Amino acid sequence: MRSNETSAATLAQAELERARRTDTRGKRMLIAGLVIMLAAALFPVLASWALDGEAATALWLAS
Repeated sequence: MRSNETSAATLAQAELERARRTDTRGKRMLIAGLVIMLAAALFPVLASWALDGEAATALWLAS
């Protein structure tokens, strides 16, 4: 009986570690997604500051 309890505890610990790794991976993906969305939103604005009128308009419309 004691070995079953130890085995169950070991399995529960392994499951908890796997859940933590999955949670960390999800947070990293969320942060990466937010950074990409922010970069996509700021690109036309930064391009318009860097370029003259016609090129900036073309980039703005393309994005």
